[in-house]
Amino acid sequence: MKKVDRRSFLRLGAITGASAGLAGGLGVGAAASASTGSSSAGPAAGVKDYVRLGRTNLQVSDVSLGSYPLQPGDERIVHHALDLGINYIDTAEGYGDGLSETVIGNALKDRPRDQLYLATKIFAGARTSADTMMSRLDGCLERLQTDYVDVFFNHAVNDVERLQNPEWHAFAEKARQQGKVRYFGMSGHAGRLTECVEYAVEQDMFDVLLLATNFGDDPAFYERFTRSFDMVANQQGLQRLMAEAKKKDVGIIAMKVLRGAKLNDMRPYETEGYTYSQAACRWILNNPHVDNLIITMRNRDEIEEYVAASGSGEVTATDMELLKQYASISDASYCRNVCNDCEGACPYNVPIPDILRMRMYATDYGDYSVARQEYARLEMNASPCVTCDGSPCRDACTFEIPSCGSLWPDASVIELERSPARIHCSGMDKLRHLHLDLVGGLSGDMFISAMLDALPSLAGDLDDVIVQAGFPDLVRLEQAPHNDGVLTGTRFTVRATAEEGHHHRHYAEIRERLTASALPPAVRDAALDIFHLIAEVEAAIHGKSVDAVAFHEVGAWDSIADIVLAAHLITAADAGWSVSAIPAGRGFVDTAHGRLPVPAPATARLLEGFELLDDGIEGERVTPTGAAILKYLKPRRTVPPGHRLAATGYGFGVKRFPGLSNTARVSVYERVSSDITWEEDRVTRLSFDIDDQTSEELAFALEQFRAHRGVLM
Repeated sequence: MKKVDRRSFLRLGAITGASAGLAGGLGVGAAASASTGSSSAGPAAGVKDYVRLGRTNLQVSDVSLGSYPLQPGDERIVHHALDLGINYIDTAEGYGDGLSETVIGNALKDRPRDQLYLATKIFAGARTSADTMMSRLDGCLERLQTDYVDVFFNHAVNDVERLQNPEWHAFAEKARQQGKVRYFGMSGHAGRLTECVEYAVEQDMFDVLLLATNFGDDPAFYERFTRSFDMVANQQGLQRLMAEAKKKDVGIIAMKVLRGAKLNDMRPYETEGYTYSQAACRWILNNPHVDNLIITMRNRDEIEEYVAASGSGEVTATDMELLKQYASISDASYCRNVCNDCEGACPYNVPIPDILRMRMYATDYGDYSVARQEYARLEMNASPCVTCDGSPCRDACTFEIPSCGSLWPDASVIELERSPARIHCSGMDKLRHLHLDLVGGLSGDMFISAMLDALPSLAGDLDDVIVQAGFPDLVRLEQAPHNDGVLTGTRFTVRATAEEGHHHRHYAEIRERLTASALPPAVRDAALDIFHLIAEVEAAIHGKSVDAVAFHEVGAWDSIADIVLAAHLITAADAGWSVSAIPAGRGFVDTAHGRLPVPAPATARLLEGFELLDDGIEGERVTPTGAAILKYLKPRRTVPPGHRLAATGYGFGVKRFPGLSNTARVSVYERVSSDITWEEDRVTRLSFDIDDQTSEELAFALEQFRAHRGVLM
């Protein structure tokens, strides 16, 4: 069997005597021993053990079905898993954009619902509304063809702010009361995992935790070789928190138990019926804090191999040899789930662990679709890595894993960027970035106008969106070139087709109408979220519940259409966003509530946290709709490095300001290629005067300049 080289040996924390350590104590608590008995292998006889999932009291198979790669026609895979005794099935809204849930629903049509347990998940953000969550749950239930799920997870939680969203609690209470969900959980497998688990356990938020953990994340594995933990101390936090969760009788399910799924690399070392996957599963099932595990099963052979680990007892010496060998193979590339040592190393805030995890999905799992979906959710992606030499994060990893900067040229990583809505450049698809310059300010129609002027190809779908939204007879869309005497661009207007009189509508009515519409889910959810942002601030200002909020100006059909069309354009653009300082305006504005100061109270609430600019010009500059769009976009302050300007567009509002174009500009940026060439033997010197910066700011700026590729000094 191949020996562990010294470098990997040190990274494992095994300072001395690894091989000798195998003959010593191999226990994980009292559960495992140095047994040399045969591992269960060969054809699976079926699930051998059913365990209590914490305070849910569900009796679940210790090895359970993970379903993310299921595609139409894979119902037979679900049937085979059930035939072998698996009774807990894990899926998610995002697995194949709902295909996994659909396959499971089809497979379970003729199976007794009360004899199995279904779990699914959604990604609920820090601002996702309870109504949006409920709508997405309903979609899950429809695809699964069931009235309820046994466990419903907030998926891939990597930020405590997501756990602090009060809308989750409101949603959970209502869903439980309606009988749609029996128990709630949280799943996590990325950076800040321990921080999120700690908060969830302290607040006693969930009945079940679905956590990424494996033998390589467990200090007990390294303890078999050495008592020195300086290299792996940062991995002990999750085990401690799992123990705290068990004190509260929280059910704990393990995932990512194979530590990267490099199974083909292990086949030469698997002898006498022992397999690495069974050893990895057996390790987890001997963890006293874990109830059961889920593992992705793609075919009958995998199901039988994994189920063979069910109820199979203690970790054997042969298991340990296989685990140690796998660690030596994967150690130099596997990003630990609970480490986060590299956080803050990147000057552009690239989430290095997330990028490495998505690379694992693409290269180890071979699932580019999941990798792309996860990549698309990132607020900051890996685009700065294209023009970076990797030096800022090169030494950031305790385990000496290559950073994202040095990994980026790998074609499999760049493959994550592919999507029809993204811009093509140098043979690879380049992610858009859109920057907003709010010269005159921003309203819903100005945002749409600027987007259409900058990206005219998006104009053709607008009428279809209005039809999908369900009010084609209520509004008329008008688009025309516009010249204000200084600049040229586009003016887009939505006009109501009939006089509405006093056109206030309750938020609940608008929400119900959009939820029932035929809009694509992404557009519908974006529109609902923008409306919810406005409803939240109106409720706070007027001391009402969100559902009791009545919109006045925003409740008119033309304003509703503005938000729906803006949601469509945001979704279609598939871009990152940034915004300049926002003009605050001055004076007063007349509203349905009377005369109010500028910015109006709702607008001011929505713009909290943004940089505002007083340019001395009177009037309302940003409307509540414009402010809600900005709030939804969560824009950066500046364009990220590594982009070049590709197009600009100007959208005009109706008002006129003295000496100022009432326009919003959208600048479209595309990421530049990493294949930058410099003309030989030519150096350019840039000189400029600085008269209002502190020494601290100058030092930071110089650091950034010197770190940039092509800057000599």
